[in-house]
Amino acid sequence: MLIALLVDEGVLLERENKEFESYNKVYDKKYGYYDEGQYYKRLKEKDEVIKDAKKYVEDGVDNTYVVVSKTLLPDEVDVNTVDVEDENYYVEDVIYSVAKMDGKIVENFVRK
Repeated sequence: MLIALLVDEGVLLERENKEFESYNKVYDKKYGYYDEGQYYKRLKEKDEVIKDAKKYVEDGVDNTYVVVSKTLLPDEVDVNTVDVEDENYYVEDVIYSVAKMDGKIVENFVRK
């Protein structure tokens, strides 16, 4: 198996959002994680992925987030072309998270 990075980016939903219950089944379940995009990257690209995550959040609206976690893929998979599917989104797999909350960049907001 190949250890890869799963990048999940989108907008956090607060409890008062009517769609919260549909999106809070992952990670720490503290927020609704309304994803706008998910993709895989190679583990060796971790520093670049984190840099890109920060920029994505800085350029986004309030409550924009990115969660980067480790996952396993079959060895023969090309991480640049395979679609994200059948992931678990466990908090213990998260290696980096960043969000814009009240106009401030908050790193590692997903706590183990």
